[in-house]
Amino acid sequence: MRALARFGVPSCVILFIGVWVAAPAAVAATEGPTPITFARTTNGNTDVYTVLSDGTDLTHITSTVSIDRDPSWSPNGKRIVFSSNRSGTFDLWEKDPTQGWLRQLTRGPAADRQPSWSPDGSRIAFIRAVPGHAEVWLLDLDTMKATQLTHNDAHAAHPDWIDSSDWVVYDSDVHGPREIDAIQDNGQNDYQLVPGSGADSDPSAGPKNVVAFASDRSGGPAIWTWDETTHSAVQLTDGSATDGAPTWSAYGTMFAFTRDTGGGTHLYTMSSDGSGQTQITSGVGIIDAEPNWAPLTVRQRADDDMVKNNLLRALNDVNTFYASDGSYVNATPFHLLVLDPYFTWNNGSTPSNSPTIISIDVSGSSSETVALAVMSLSGECFALRDTNGTAVTYGITATAVNCTGSWAAANATSPDGWPV
Repeated sequence: MRALARFGVPSCVILFIGVWVAAPAAVAATEGPTPITFARTTNGNTDVYTVLSDGTDLTHITSTVSIDRDPSWSPNGKRIVFSSNRSGTFDLWEKDPTQGWLRQLTRGPAADRQPSWSPDGSRIAFIRAVPGHAEVWLLDLDTMKATQLTHNDAHAAHPDWIDSSDWVVYDSDVHGPREIDAIQDNGQNDYQLVPGSGADSDPSAGPKNVVAFASDRSGGPAIWTWDETTHSAVQLTDGSATDGAPTWSAYGTMFAFTRDTGGGTHLYTMSSDGSGQTQITSGVGIIDAEPNWAPLTVRQRADDDMVKNNLLRALNDVNTFYASDGSYVNATPFHLLVLDPYFTWNNGSTPSNSPTIISIDVSGSSSETVALAVMSLSGECFALRDTNGTAVTYGITATAVNCTGSWAAANATSPDGWPV
């Protein structure tokens, strides 16, 4: 069952959307290296590239004399949609980086730019620009029919889908300075999402009603987040350089973004609380732009779901002991294995890449806290901590050596959206 949350709109409108699935605004560790696609301009030529989030494996995806830019991953992480003027005007194109095939998605005299794939893979939101204004459009990939979504007679840009919902966020100059707006995919309830002064742009929809964006509201262009639940804006970078184009990682624990330091524009990553800012691309005179972090693959999602289900089942097992005497002291690997032979339990050692190997740690002055950790086949470590049989907290790390119950006892402090 999917949880629901009220999304802030004008008081005359009542609506509900799905909670955005991802991790918290601050975590103790980062995710493992995963692909980021982006546009690179060098020697006057712009192509689509990918790079792993640790800065390795830089790969050319397109290589033509035309301008290829605005890349966006499909929800299964297998294809990239981008804009290109290789046909004479900017149109949308789709490419499979592994198999190499390419197809043109839109045609016409207007400039089609900045595509964003819907969470279910059925549609693409994009910007269609004609002289005088640019609006958000939707392309249905079954019928290949494009439909205009916004009608503001303004200059819209950078559409992005809110995960698991029928809403699109974008930036617009409809009221003067650029602002972050939201609209339903049926064209209804178009409104300003992020309040505040200054110019706001480059929205990226993330976890739990949080949108990342670029803004000069405090001076220099910086990365901010807007929490629609608490109605609060948080500045993540200090604005001393020109930062823009934030994109959330698959688990929502990190951002990639662009930074112009005067010698070029390059990609950086940071944790979702703004810490750990790290440059991952470089080159004098090179302009790296429009990053888009790859989503989880279908197999990764399945692996992670298996891990989460196993952890929740394991919690039921250990709570059997807590319910008997108000303590987890008897929730040992030996006792748990007797209770449930389904699991392979090990205590304190580094688990192998198996979603059924769970490490356990019992701690606290009266053994009232238990912590469990398990490594998924996708390479992520999921952790769970329970105190007094009721307070359950979660966390994620990509460091396999830390995937133990003792790590979970110290670090599993941030809810990441599961169970749902």
